[in-house]
Amino acid sequence: MSLEFSKGTDTEHEIKLDSTLISAVWRPGKAIGGQEMPFEVRTSFVGVGAKVNVKGKSENGKSLGKANGKMRNNVFVGALKIPEDIEPGDYVYFEVELPDNDLSGESDHIPAWPLVKVTNMKWSAKEARRGDCLKLT
Repeated sequence: MSLEFSKGTDTEHEIKLDSTLISAVWRPGKAIGGQEMPFEVRTSFVGVGAKVNVKGKSENGKSLGKANGKMRNNVFVGALKIPEDIEPGDYVYFEVELPDNDLSGESDHIPAWPLVKVTNMKWSAKEARRGDCLKLT
């Protein structure tokens, strides 16, 4: 789109503004299995209420589900649930499509890790007093 306008200012003129997809990003830098991870889609010159379709994926082929909604002030915020059985070192991303504006794109790829589960924790003593040092295994 040209930033130069050289027509007269004493009459009405009509110009066409091109819609663009500015960014599709995850808000956190790392995805954790079993958690809902928020994302954000930013555009310019997309009408309020324009349809947004988001589909989450992992590089290893897992589906993260879908999120659909409408643009508000050129921003769409949503979340996708990361599967609990995500493999360590897998990367997740999402594809975004705005069908009414013929726009589509892909988000950044962020690392995903399963949720850490701690089991069979034991203290070194059954009772303790203030100031005692205990060991947790």
